[in-house]
Amino acid sequence: DNEELVFGLVHEIMKEKGDNYYNLVYSAMGNIYKIRGNYRMSDYYFTNALKNCSPNDTNALADVYPRLAELKANREPDKAWNYNEKFGAIAKNNPEYYKMYLVLKSEICFYLNNWQQFAETYKEYDEHCKKHPNLLEFGNTLMSVLNNVYKGNYETALDTLNPSTNTIIARNPAHFFVLLIVFAHLCG
Repeated sequence: DNEELVFGLVHEIMKEKGDNYYNLVYSAMGNIYKIRGNYRMSDYYFTNALKNCSPNDTNALADVYPRLAELKANREPDKAWNYNEKFGAIAKNNPEYYKMYLVLKSEICFYLNNWQQFAETYKEYDEHCKKHPNLLEFGNTLMSVLNNVYKGNYETALDTLNPSTNTIIARNPAHFFVLLIVFAHLCG
C-alpha cells in the first residue's frame, strides 16, 4: 500500500530529526483514507492523530476534533457530538472555526434526528454569520438545505441543490451528491 510506504518514510525522517509531529502525519493519512472512502482506516488514523496530540496543543486538537466529528457524524452521531463539542470549546474564540463547529453540530443534529437542537443551532449560526459577515462560504449550502427541509420548504431545498443555479455546487460536484444524499434521507 503506497500510503503505508509514505507513512513509513515520514516516520523514519521524523525519528532521525527527533521531531514528534505524528499527529500531523496520522491526520494526513486519515484524510487520504477518508477521500478513498475507507472509513475504518480513516477512523484509525484520525484516532491516532488525536492520541498523539498534546492536550495543550489547541491548534492540533482544533484540526483533529472536527475531522473525527465529521467522519463519525452519520455512523456514530453520539461520538461525533462529543468530538464536536470539544472542538466547539476550542473554536469559541475563532469566528471561522466556530462557524465550522455550528455547521458540524447541525449536521450531527440531522443524524440524531434532533430538530429542536437543529433549530437552536441554526439560530445561533445565523446570528454568528450576521456578526461576522466576512466568513468563508463553508457550510452555507448545507445549512440552507437543512433549514429549508426543517421548515418543509422542499422545493427551495431542491433549488439550492441545483448545480445550474448554485455556483458552489457547480464548482464542486462531489458536494452536490453529498447534499443530495442528505436531502433524500431527510425526505424519507
